[in-house]
Amino acid sequence: MRTSTVTKLIAGGTVTALALAGCGRAESGGGGPIKVGLAAPYSGSSAYYGEWLDDAWELALAEFGGKAGDRKVELTKADARCEPSAAVAATREVLSKNPIAVITVCSGDTRAAIPLTQAKKVSIVSGSYDPSLTAEGNKYIFRTLTHDGVTNKVYAKWILGKSGKSPRLGVLTDTTPYGKANYETISAGFTEAGNAPVAKSTYEYEATDYAGQLLALKRANVGVAYMEGYDLQAARLAKQADQLGLNAKLYFPTTASSDTFLKTAGTQIANKVVYSTPFLPEWSDTARKFSKKWQDRFGYEPNADCASFYTMAATMLTTLRDDPDSGSSADAFNTAYRKVKVRALPMGDFAFQENGDPVNPLVITGTWENGKRKLVDILLPQNAG
Repeated sequence: MRTSTVTKLIAGGTVTALALAGCGRAESGGGGPIKVGLAAPYSGSSAYYGEWLDDAWELALAEFGGKAGDRKVELTKADARCEPSAAVAATREVLSKNPIAVITVCSGDTRAAIPLTQAKKVSIVSGSYDPSLTAEGNKYIFRTLTHDGVTNKVYAKWILGKSGKSPRLGVLTDTTPYGKANYETISAGFTEAGNAPVAKSTYEYEATDYAGQLLALKRANVGVAYMEGYDLQAARLAKQADQLGLNAKLYFPTTASSDTFLKTAGTQIANKVVYSTPFLPEWSDTARKFSKKWQDRFGYEPNADCASFYTMAATMLTTLRDDPDSGSSADAFNTAYRKVKVRALPMGDFAFQENGDPVNPLVITGTWENGKRKLVDILLPQNAG
């Protein structure tokens, strides 16, 4: 795995040259660094999220600067592994540094971190899709992505519109909070659109063999299958579905839009899938410009998570730059961040709803074409393009 500049700087736990990890109270009489905690996967099968997060901060710091007034912004990180038990330890570790906010990635990690951050009145800024995370009245959580409750309602209707008359539907997801949310929201979306799934099944996150579940879909003679998994697991699902001769059109969430999916599934199989996502480079001029900057700097094309992590960094740095007092405490940051508005980010003009979700949901469908992501349709906003 390529090691980014930020990763090298913070391998020991804290970025001293850049800064972002916060405080319940300002350090050194208000003159110390402003810290932001990164409780993210830096090892294990989901370590690519940590790399993307580091790269996003590196690019945003170069563009937006790393100061709030005279104070530096400092990053401090701990390894959450995309495992809730590890996320609890990682969140405790970064909270011990008194951050103004904590960034989390996976839905299960975010769910596990909420009691810890809420007790400290420290904001979580999340890149997760579980709709329940922002539905519980917690004023200390913000999300930079369109969640599955929004995405899967329009995605299910779109899938049915592309599938002919009353196709037999199958749903297969994992049992993580992310998977459970997908299971519930896509099933509800299909049912609301007038065609309930005839076969539904789940698998454990740690599993690598899905033959039983896939053969159940095959026996049910499904013509359309929605499959969920994190990037690596989603690719394995697609490969094994092909090996077992599942004759169904395969639809995935945004995890199938990543390079990890492409490399694991292979070009031939990737060409056969369709995915929903809140970002593709070709959806807007701003997205294309952002993607070129990312590609030039890091040598690979950004995906939806990269765009989300960059949005986190850009909005947080903008808040601190425009209101230096927002770095004085976690509460001050929470109040200021809720009001942030930044135009022309990769996923569009950005602001938060009262519950912490994005004001302007973006839902795109895409596919792979010989190793390149390809936009298929823009579902939300309906007047885009």
